[in-house]
Amino acid sequence: MVICRFSLLALASSLIASASLPCLAAPAGRINFTPPLADAKTIQVTETVWEAQNGATPGSVRKAGTITFCIARPDKFWTEMKAGNPAKVTDFYISDGTTMTGYSGGQTRSQPAQRAEWPFPVMGLLNNAPGPVSAVPAVRGGRRVLLAIRVSGASREEYWFDPKTHLLLRSTLSGIWQGKTSEILRTQYTGWILNKPLAPSVFRVPSAGTSHSGASL
Repeated sequence: MVICRFSLLALASSLIASASLPCLAAPAGRINFTPPLADAKTIQVTETVWEAQNGATPGSVRKAGTITFCIARPDKFWTEMKAGNPAKVTDFYISDGTTMTGYSGGQTRSQPAQRAEWPFPVMGLLNNAPGPVSAVPAVRGGRRVLLAIRVSGASREEYWFDPKTHLLLRSTLSGIWQGKTSEILRTQYTGWILNKPLAPSVFRVPSAGTSHSGASL
């Protein structure tokens, strides 16, 4: 599978997590909060994505790659998409607020930043203020989290939030096949940094022939 395909799902899960999520636990244990992203002027975070393999039924999830974001609201961002296979080319997407430029497989493509739906809707973190979340205390992966769950048809979504910071730690998407629940997509969020000033050079679109090896933070 190609990481670009599942980065869309990872970003969609971020959008979902920022919405109001019904929780399956008893109302008495419910905690309502609004993630601090709503007021953040700049956001830095890395998503590590695991995905199930294609087939009649999904197999175990495997690491697809990482997506690193530097975002300055309202319309600047720098994104690195690195596939799990080290032989694959790293993709970069940069917006200086006027033009969004992508570097993928040695090819370059640009378009107005206002049309940032290409190559993905630039994360709910960029233009959408995350709304309230309803969750309950739980233990997942050996750590205490605030857990929000949504079940819709044959799919189940879980969101783990840090109890202190209310930042998203992990999201998972599972589906039911022949009565068995299988994980389809897992996204882990690390390195959250909010409101750190970012130099204009981070979002400067490089000139032709420039190496796109990363941002200078």
